Amino acid sequence: MGLDSVELMIATEEEFRIEISNAEAERIRTVGELADCVTAALRKRGELPDETTVWERVMAIVVAQLGVPPKAVTRTARFIEDLGLD
Repeated sequence: MGLDSVELMIATEEEFRIEISNAEAERIRTVGELADCVTAALRKRGELPDETTVWERVMAIVVAQLGVPPKAVTRTARFIEDLGLD
């Protein structure tokens, strides 16, 4: 996992006050998978997150961290191949 990946995960963890294990982070390939991971972590904590709100916040983090245009951030956008991560 490169520096950009680590920074993206840290920003996501801080925004949602969750922890994403290194093993789990290694499996995340798309923005949708990251949003799903966040949603699952919030549910595990006993919250009932609004998936649209989670998506919007994850999208904002990806745009800010990677400097990509919002229209490039889709649920199926792959971090490395499509968004140029690491």
